[in-house]
Amino acid sequence: MRADKRRIQTAVLGGAGSEEPLMLPMEAIELDAFRHVHESDTFWCGTLLGGCGGRLTTKFYTDRACHFAHHPDPDGLPHVCGRTARGVNSADHLYVKSAAAAWLADRGEQATFTYARPEDGPLGSVVDVRWQHGALRVHLDQAVVPVWDDAVEPVLGTMVPWVIVVGTCTSWSADLAPALSCSSGRHLDQLDAIERDGAGRRAE
Repeated sequence: MRADKRRIQTAVLGGAGSEEPLMLPMEAIELDAFRHVHESDTFWCGTLLGGCGGRLTTKFYTDRACHFAHHPDPDGLPHVCGRTARGVNSADHLYVKSAAAAWLADRGEQATFTYARPEDGPLGSVVDVRWQHGALRVHLDQAVVPVWDDAVEPVLGTMVPWVIVVGTCTSWSADLAPALSCSSGRHLDQLDAIERDGAGRRAE
């Protein structure tokens, strides 16, 4: 396997299996503050990011974007990792889980979360959220085609094209969507602004 030299912008905190994501600032002045805040933390190429589970360090630059990097292998050779999603949105599924869990907990609800891979889609394409009063399937990219049925309410991220469907949004999905913030500050915004007249449903 050849080393992938694309910059890694996201990691998880504390261990390879962690579900606590973070995004590295790209500007040098912001990285200084980031390092201070996280001086006692460790960063990992998380398995839930599709990563190798190896430990990461931060790379500081003033002439290009700062980023995470793997520690060198013990033999001194560059570390080889098969992780394919490395950009700023590569941890969005973990941010969605965190935001949805907090939102539901504030309302006395406990949810279960699954990073589903229907149709063998890439890890992080879909987040299934289930709780006592309902279920959502959050689509974060175009890899998995949304399916509308009575069991699971789809929520479409901004990278998913319009899909023509019949029906209206449930009150739960309309209320929850603005809470599902992602790494870059983006939101699966305002399901109440979705067209309902026969209509395509989309979180803008």
